[in-house]
Amino acid sequence: MSRKSKPGARGQLDNVPSSLLKDHENQQVFELLGRKCMTMVTTVAQLFLALPQSSRIWSKQGCGVLCFVKDNPRRSYFVRFYDLKDRKMIWEQELYNQMAYTAATSYFHTFPGDECQVGLSFADEDEALDFQQIVEEKIQKRSHRTEKRELPPPPPPVNEEKRELPPPPPPVNE
Repeated sequence: MSRKSKPGARGQLDNVPSSLLKDHENQQVFELLGRKCMTMVTTVAQLFLALPQSSRIWSKQGCGVLCFVKDNPRRSYFVRFYDLKDRKMIWEQELYNQMAYTAATSYFHTFPGDECQVGLSFADEDEALDFQQIVEEKIQKRSHRTEKRELPPPPPPVNEEKRELPPPPPPVNE
């Protein structure tokens, strides 16, 4: 499935639909994304949270549409969960550095969210795999960029080092 839009539109991508949704349902999701936001993968899923008060039990939050969204105005990526019946976003989690995304099974994936553990139960294993690959690719790119930023600056060129040395001491006359 190609994500590129019009020829010549450099770097611009189209929203990626779910094969499980009808065209009008995918379109509805795309309209819910917000201005200058794009979904890199869309899938049907159930959202579970292990809430702090009962962290050993999965609490089902709903069944809906899960998207991995590039949000240009906020300059970040988000996992967002939408309810098409109520036509609104139910939940979102911003992608963060060192996010540990785990595929516990081919259809159930987990990761630590800001406030609790998150579980995603996918309706389609192929879409689950697509979702996992896109999320892990972005996590890897982000951590690679962060590592590059943390490297110390390179040493100055040899010529500049010589110019910055103090003048030699005057000769001692005895």
